Amino acid sequence: MRRLFFWFERDIMKKTILAITGIIIVALLLFTLFNYKTERDSIREKLIATKPGTIFTFKDLTTNSWDTLYIMYPYQYFILKEKKLTIPEIVKEKLRHNSDNDGIITLLFTKEHELVDYVSISRMGINFDSINKISDEKLSIPVILPNEEFRIWDNRLIYNDLYSYTQITTFVDKIQTYQKGIKIKHNEQNYYNTIDLETFDITEYMKMFNSLSLDNYQLEYYCYYYNTLYGSSPRIYAKKNSEDLNINDRDYLYKFLNDKNNRAYNHIVPKDNEKGYFQYLFFHEFGEQFALSWHELYREKYLICTKNQIDKIIKEYKNNRLFSCDTLKLNELKGINPEPIICLYENYCFITWYEINTHFGISRNMYVINRSNPYEINLACEVPLLEIRPNFIY
Repeated sequence: MRRLFFWFERDIMKKTILAITGIIIVALLLFTLFNYKTERDSIREKLIATKPGTIFTFKDLTTNSWDTLYIMYPYQYFILKEKKLTIPEIVKEKLRHNSDNDGIITLLFTKEHELVDYVSISRMGINFDSINKISDEKLSIPVILPNEEFRIWDNRLIYNDLYSYTQITTFVDKIQTYQKGIKIKHNEQNYYNTIDLETFDITEYMKMFNSLSLDNYQLEYYCYYYNTLYGSSPRIYAKKNSEDLNINDRDYLYKFLNDKNNRAYNHIVPKDNEKGYFQYLFFHEFGEQFALSWHELYREKYLICTKNQIDKIIKEYKNNRLFSCDTLKLNELKGINPEPIICLYENYCFITWYEINTHFGISRNMYVINRSNPYEINLACEVPLLEIRPNFIY
């Protein structure tokens, strides 16, 4: 009887110990999960609360259970599909959904290439677009190690000498304001228009593109205002100072100005950084967007990179007798973040921005620039956001 009682007592003790052990394990697990979730959910708040100029590491702000933090920009999910991060299928769907939202940046916390957690942060709070210098060559995606030092400046995460949003908007505003101020002089004798040289100087104009240079020191920038039966527009070209341009020979002039080998955008070399590639693409797409007349106005376009520009566009095209557009889609423009995205990878530079063709519509375009000579530009993706229809014919 005593043996039976001892056995029964020992069995109860075993079960009690196992139960207590199980409860402790579950409690520790729940505590760990709760603590981890609390830390994850507070990342955005901690970053926003960090004073500008303060040097910090992500290890100071987040959990220690990760060894590498990857940053997934909007519309960059395709990069993850080609890589070797271990990500659960259900999470992949959520990441794909996040990637389609241009207002969200996703932070992927990994340990030994396995996803341990992720958090989505609004681009309106802290902008991670400028973390491009640190990159894993195998993954070709921006990566942060726990002890890497950063600082917040101008509501933007800064590492090294990257191209900040303030610098971008200052540059774009300076160029586009100068372009708007260029006047056309009408010649009543031969009906040919010319640029008013009191409002335009090619040398001063090109100095604004201070991260671009010509591929041959003997070349210089020139601008000719080209007239056709359908309108007039500028042509910026590059040639040696000793070479003469025969402007009296119309056939020769037509061939010279329309030969891509003579155009300035095929002779410029960008500095190998964010600023250089941004200015390079801007000059290629908008460098000759000034002093357009008559039918040439059909190709008038400019870059949108501030909320103020969006407000002006909505006001301009709302109830406009000259142009028609979907007013609902026009008002939806208020919800976009027009800040350009620059992603610098090992061999390519991806730039996504919003542009408006004043007579056709607004779109979000992604360009890919090869970082090797001849710095080829390709339009990788174009997403129409608003169609604009002119109610007149020039």
